[in-house]
Amino acid sequence: MGYYFEGTLGIKFTPTTRPEDILNKFNSFLLMKGRPELNQILNQQVPLEVKTSLLVNILNQIRFLVIFDNFEDCLNEERNGIENLELKAFIQHLLNNTTRNTKFLITTRYDFDPLDGRLASGIEHISLPELHFPQTNWLMNNFTELADLGIQKKKEIYDVIGGHPWTIGQFAKHAAVQRVDDLLLDLSPLKKELIEFTLLDKSFSKLDEDAIKLLLSASIFEEAIPIEALSWIVGDEKDECPAVGEPLQKLLQWGLVSKEQEYDKSVYSEHTIVKDFALKKLKEDGLDKKTLLVRAARYYENLVAQNRNLWDHLKARDYYFQAEDYKSATRIVESTVDHLILWGHIKLAMDLLNDSINTTLGETKTNAEYTLATIYHRLGDLTTALKICNKIKNKYEEMGNNKGVAVILHEVGIIHQEQGNYKEAVNKYNQSLKIAEELGDKRGTAQALHQLGNVHLLQGNYGEAVKKYKQALKIFEDMEDKSEIATTLHQLGVINHQQGNYEEAVKKYNKSLKLKEELGDKRRIAITLHQLGNIYYDQGNYEEAVKKYNQSLKMKEELGDKSGIAQTLHQLGSVHFLQSNYKEALEKYNQSLKMKEELGDKRGTAITLHQIGMIYQNQGNYEEAMGKYNQSLKIKEELGDKNEIAQTLHQIGMIYQNQGNYEEAMGKYNQSLKIKEELGNKSGIAQTLHQIGMIYQQQGNYEEAVKKYNKSLKMKEELGDKSGIAQTLHQLGMIHQQQGNYEEAVKKYNKSLKIAKELGDKSGIASTMGQLGVIYEAKGEYVFALNAYIKAFSIFESLKSPYSQLASKLILELRDKMGEEEFKAEFEKLVNE
Repeated sequence: MGYYFEGTLGIKFTPTTRPEDILNKFNSFLLMKGRPELNQILNQQVPLEVKTSLLVNILNQIRFLVIFDNFEDCLNEERNGIENLELKAFIQHLLNNTTRNTKFLITTRYDFDPLDGRLASGIEHISLPELHFPQTNWLMNNFTELADLGIQKKKEIYDVIGGHPWTIGQFAKHAAVQRVDDLLLDLSPLKKELIEFTLLDKSFSKLDEDAIKLLLSASIFEEAIPIEALSWIVGDEKDECPAVGEPLQKLLQWGLVSKEQEYDKSVYSEHTIVKDFALKKLKEDGLDKKTLLVRAARYYENLVAQNRNLWDHLKARDYYFQAEDYKSATRIVESTVDHLILWGHIKLAMDLLNDSINTTLGETKTNAEYTLATIYHRLGDLTTALKICNKIKNKYEEMGNNKGVAVILHEVGIIHQEQGNYKEAVNKYNQSLKIAEELGDKRGTAQALHQLGNVHLLQGNYGEAVKKYKQALKIFEDMEDKSEIATTLHQLGVINHQQGNYEEAVKKYNKSLKLKEELGDKRRIAITLHQLGNIYYDQGNYEEAVKKYNQSLKMKEELGDKSGIAQTLHQLGSVHFLQSNYKEALEKYNQSLKMKEELGDKRGTAITLHQIGMIYQNQGNYEEAMGKYNQSLKIKEELGDKNEIAQTLHQIGMIYQNQGNYEEAMGKYNQSLKIKEELGNKSGIAQTLHQIGMIYQQQGNYEEAVKKYNKSLKMKEELGDKSGIAQTLHQLGMIHQQQGNYEEAVKKYNKSLKIAKELGDKSGIASTMGQLGVIYEAKGEYVFALNAYIKAFSIFESLKSPYSQLASKLILELRDKMGEEEFKAEFEKLVNE
C-alpha cells in the first residue's frame, strides 16, 4: 500500500463525532506531512465550508488513504443515512469534491449511501464476509492466548465461532481467564456479547416478513451461495423460485448477509453469529428445519443435473443426511463412490458408506455394505471383502433377492480369481450364471460368461477363454451395449497379445478404442492406450511404448485417476528397467509405490516392491533384492494371492540360481511350480519349467535341460504362446551350440528367429542374430558372423539396449581375427547393403 499512498490516516467515529473533530485529526496528520495550510486557518473565525474546501484542495494534490472507521455509530436508526445533518453535509462535501489522488475507505456494519444517490459510480460498496480459516489462523497467532494452540484446535474454534476479527479478539479475551476447551463447551457468555456488539436483535426487528424468511431459510446453507439458491430455498410448490432482490438488499444493508465474488459470480453468506441466531429463530417463526434441509439438497441435485459436479452432488448428500433422509443420502453415496475412488478419495468414500450402513435398514443398508466390500476388494484387502460378501449373501437370500445373490456370487468369484483360487471362482461364476439365466437377466448372464473367459485366460486356456468371450460378446451386441462390447473386444485383444499375435491384438484393441472414443469414456480409453503400450513394450519397441504410456498417463492425470496413474508410472519404470536405466526405473517405481501406498492398494504395492527387487537383482545387489521380494511376498501371503506368491517364489529362485545356489533355486522353483499346477496356470507352469531347464543347462546336465525345455515348449505350443515358443527354441539352440552341434543349433535359432520376425519382436531378433554370429565365428565363417553382429548391434542400438555394447565388443574382437583390411572392406559392403 505504501508504494501507492504517501500516507494513511485512520479516524474512529463515535456517536458524538463532529466535523471539527475530523478537521483536527486531519490537521495533526497534515502537519506531520509538512503541510501547514489547514493549521493556519483552523482556529480562525471562518465558515466550516471554507476550511473544508481548503482541506479538499490539499487532498486533491497528495495521494493519501483516509479510513473512516466504525461509521455505523454515526448512522440514523434506520441505518440508511448519517444522523447528524452538519456531519452529513461535511462528509458529502468532502467526498463529492475530493476527485483526485486521495481515496476514502468507510467501514460500517450497515450498507448505506453516503452521497444519497449522487455520484453513485464513484463509490464501491464492498461486502466483507468472514475471514477464511488461513487468514483467521494468522489472526489467532497475534493473540498470546491462542498463538500456541495446535492447528486442529484453532480449526475447531473457527468452526464454532467463525472468522469475524472482533469475535476472535473476544474469544482470546475469554481464553485469558478460562481454558479453551471449557470455553468451547459453553459459549453462551461470548455469544451474548456478540449479539450485543452486533445489535442483532435490533437489526432483526427492523426486517419485514420477506427479509426475515430469507434470513432464516438461508441459515440452512453452510457455504456461500448464489442468488438462485436463495430464491430456491424460500420457494415452495406454488412458486419454486420467487424474486428475492428486495429482501436480499435489506439484509445486505443491515449487515446480516455478506456478498463476495467467487470466480465470475456473486455469492452470499451469513456470518457464523448471524447463522446461529437465525437457526434459533427458525422454530419460533414456524419454519421446519428438515423441510429446508431437504430443499437445500434438492437445489444441489438440480444443479448437478446441469454441471455434473461431484462435490455439489456430495453437498446434496450432506443436506439429506442432516435432514435424516438417510435413504436419499445413501442413493447419492452409491452414485458417487466410483468417482471418489477414481480421484483417490478412498477414505471419504468409505466414511460415507459407513455412515449409510449405520443409519439405514434392509436392502438400502445391504447395498451399501456390498459397495463397501467392493472398495476393500479394490484395495487388495480380499479377506475383508470376502467376509463382508458372505454376510451380505445370506441377507439377500433371506430377503429373497435373487438378483442380489447373483451379484454377490459374481463378486466372490472375482475375489477367488484374484486369490488364484480358479476352481472356486469358476464355481461361483457358474452359480451366478445359473441365477441370471433363470431371471432372464441378459446383462448378468453376459457378465458371468465374460468373467469365466477371464479365468480361462489366466489359466492359459485360450481356446476356452475365446469361446466364453464370444458368447458374452454376442449378448452384448444384441443389447447394443457399446461399453461392454468394448470391454470384451479388449479382452480378446489380451488373448492375441499373450499368444504373441501382436497384429491381431492391435486390431482388437483399436476396435475397442474406437467404441470407447464414441462413448467419450476417457478412463477406459486410457486403459486401452496403456495396453497398446504393453504390446510395443513386449516387442521391444520401447520408444512407441513410452508414447502410448504417456498418452494414457496424460488422460489419467486429467481424470485424477490416481490408481491408473500409479499403474502407468509402474509400466514406464519397467521400460527403463529393460533398458537397464535403473536410476530412472527406480524413480518411476517409487512414484508408483508412493501412490499405491497412499491409496491403500496392497496388491499393487506388492507388485511394485517385487519389481524394485528385480532392479536390485539385476544390479547384483542380491541382499536388497531379497529384502524387497520378502516384503512383497509377505503382503501377497496376507492377501492370499496364490498367483502372485508363485511369481515371487519364482523370482527368489532366480536369485539363488544367479548365485550358483542351484539347490535353493530348485526348491523355490518347485514351490512356485506346485502352486501354479494347483491353479491350473499353464502359462506359469511353462515359465517355471523353462527356468528349471536353465538350471540343468548351467550344471551341464543337458539331457535333463532338454526334457524340461521340451515340456515347456509343448505347453507353450498348446497355448499358442508364440513369444514363449521363440524363447524356448532359442534356449534349445544354445544347448546344441554348447555341445558343438552347430547344425542343430542353427535350426533352432532360425525357427526362433522366424517367430520373432512374425511378432515384430526386435529384442528377440537381435538376441538370436547375435547367437548365430557366435556360431558362424566359431566355424570360421567371419563374413556371416560380421553380418549377424552388425544386424544385432543395429537393432540393440535402436532400442537403446545395453546389449548394444556386447554386440559392439564382439564386432571389435572379430576385426582382430579378420585383419584390418578385410574387416574394413566387408564392413563397408555390409553397412551399405
